[in-house]
Amino acid sequence: MGLFWLGASVGYFIKLGNSKSKRVTHFNRPWEFPIYMIVGGLFAVYFDWYRRIILEDVCDYEETVQTRIHAKNLMEQEVFYREPAIHRESHH
Repeated sequence: MGLFWLGASVGYFIKLGNSKSKRVTHFNRPWEFPIYMIVGGLFAVYFDWYRRIILEDVCDYEETVQTRIHAKNLMEQEVFYREPAIHRESHH
């Protein structure tokens, strides 16, 4: 909920900066201030939601890659430890 208010204040200041009359800003189309605030708040909330989903996907991908690397290393170690035993049996 904090991000909504942060986005709402950003929307408020954007509207304040875009206002045509710089001296008396709140009297120039005052109904647009809440619209900018709601849009800014929703943008902040959905941007954070999308960012979290992307980060979760990246973390899942990194876990998958690490699991594959670990499995590959285990397979290589297993093959490395088995090879000398096989060679010893074939020479006897």
